[in-house]
Amino acid sequence: MKRKTPTLVTTAILTVITIFMWIAFSVYQAFTKEPLVNIPPEILAPVSPTLDKEILASLSQKTYYNEGEVPDVFKSTGEVPQGFSAIPIPSASLPTTPSPTQSATDSGQISP
Repeated sequence: MKRKTPTLVTTAILTVITIFMWIAFSVYQAFTKEPLVNIPPEILAPVSPTLDKEILASLSQKTYYNEGEVPDVFKSTGEVPQGFSAIPIPSASLPTTPSPTQSATDSGQISP
């Protein structure tokens, strides 16, 4: 006849296995965790809710241009003015031909 192991021994073995698994998982997690990011205190500082009245008063003295008054920096000739660097702009080659609109008639047929 086979003797059954006591419940206390089974519980102790399962507890030891659980402890070793917990330690192994904690070590794995410690090695794979991302390091903390250093954020400068200037960014974490709270923003003041009061407005600076001197800066608001100086806004009316700034120079504003309407859309038509802004000078053309780049002409259609492709020349780059002195002091500017040429930045390639990708051109989109989409068809620009309009498609005819269709309308339905009373008989249910579509006519262009």
